[in-house]
Amino acid sequence: MQSAEAVGLGDSAGRIAPGRRADLILVDLTGPHTQPVHDLAATLVHSARSADVRTTIVDRRVLMRDRELLTVDLPETVRELAERLPALTHRGHGRRIQEYDT
Repeated sequence: MQSAEAVGLGDSAGRIAPGRRADLILVDLTGPHTQPVHDLAATLVHSARSADVRTTIVDRRVLMRDRELLTVDLPETVRELAERLPALTHRGHGRRIQEYDT
């Protein structure tokens, strides 16, 4: 709540309540790498992994549920990346990268 107040969002964020904006994640802490959970915050920071996030909600919109992306067309994204990747990784800028004395 104090963070929301500090950035001027005290009326619309800072609490989980109807009509408030919120970004939430649901984390699966049942894996052996997160056991035992003595301190929840410490477990989330030091033991949990990105793969432990099961559900992501941003501003009341579910983006991922049970590890399934709901707002991204993954095959289309992979196709587009494959198409754009050569231009993104090309470093020659029209020149040869290495010049050899012959």
